[in-house]
Amino acid sequence: MLIPLDFLCLPTTTTTTTTTTTGGGGGGEAGTTTPEPPMDKDTRRAQLRRLRASYQSSTSALRRTPLYIPRSSFVSQREIRRLPTFVCYNDIVTSEGATKRTTVHMRGVTIVNQTWLPAITVGTTLCEFPPPAATDAPQYNATRDTMTCVTRPRFGTHRWELPLTTVALSRTTIGVEQECRWFLRCLLEGKVIATPQFLLLKQELKISPAIITHSRFHGLGLQLVNVALEHDVVNLASLKARLAVDPRFMATALKMWAKGGGAAENIEEIWRKVVVCCLKNVKRK
Repeated sequence: MLIPLDFLCLPTTTTTTTTTTTGGGGGGEAGTTTPEPPMDKDTRRAQLRRLRASYQSSTSALRRTPLYIPRSSFVSQREIRRLPTFVCYNDIVTSEGATKRTTVHMRGVTIVNQTWLPAITVGTTLCEFPPPAATDAPQYNATRDTMTCVTRPRFGTHRWELPLTTVALSRTTIGVEQECRWFLRCLLEGKVIATPQFLLLKQELKISPAIITHSRFHGLGLQLVNVALEHDVVNLASLKARLAVDPRFMATALKMWAKGGGAAENIEEIWRKVVVCCLKNVKRK
């Protein structure tokens, strides 16, 4: 996969070193270093335009080699701004023009929609998905039964930035602990299971479920997270599977969140009803 080198520019002057030798055998005499004269505006503009029309390969072997689309290709455009951002190719061909300049052209060029890359790189390391921004909280996707988030992927060895996309939180570099934390928070906020019991549950809690993601080392949140992580509970399916084995799963940890008085008993009763709701269509083991 390739991307145009729009961000590069040429220096105003270049300096080259030439070495000449005289005589035979192994001896020689080094020549002097002579700076080339500055390029005129037209030459510099032509070279800059040529460079901006080039592509950079995502492979390490061709990292410093500008690649070009042949003029005969249907992908080629006279205006640089109309060139596609990403392309793929089948082969490369090296040619030398009248000016003795070597040019590397791509063959079998195909346009790649950059919005496809996050989907077609599943199961590979080509795309890196950073954690979501602090202002973009992950959301529970009921259809996929997973936590999702908006992030800006980075593609290839050069980590080129792609457009913002929504992916499963598990595909990001955030880690399984944070995935578990966000699921537990959404669960207690009533965003995972459609039941009014969670509205009653929140009234009995002495602290907001948001503490689970806001403070990593808060005692109440940490205790609940450790219980869930011990059994790999990161979505509704895994929660139901655990409740089918142990209907009192997380009940003890949740009772620690009680305001006081009879809140602990109320939490246990509410959680029992939540478990019944979860296990309606689940066969207990």
